[in-house]
Amino acid sequence: MIIWIIFGLGYVFMIINLIMEAMKAPARKAAKKWKHAEKVMMARVIEELMIIKSRREQNQQQQQQQQRVVVEQLQGQPGGEDVPDQDPGSLIKSHAFRNEAYTDSPSR
Repeated sequence: MIIWIIFGLGYVFMIINLIMEAMKAPARKAAKKWKHAEKVMMARVIEELMIIKSRREQNQQQQQQQQRVVVEQLQGQPGGEDVPDQDPGSLIKSHAFRNEAYTDSPSR
């Protein structure tokens, strides 16, 4: 009787072990696929961040170039030689958008 119980318990543990091994194989495959998917996703995120950063730098360079052009145009106008060396942004605000219709002196 004790021998039958021992064999029965051994059989139950054997079946449980086989089920556990069968479940580990798909889990390993899924873990490998997940690691690969994670690497691909991180690469895409980093790529997008680099694109965003490069666009910002390009926009800043374009704005600086536009400011330089405006400053050069202002310095090329009559009386523009005495324009002090300031921040190009402040020169744009103070001189570039001057409208004669809103000046105090009559021009006509």
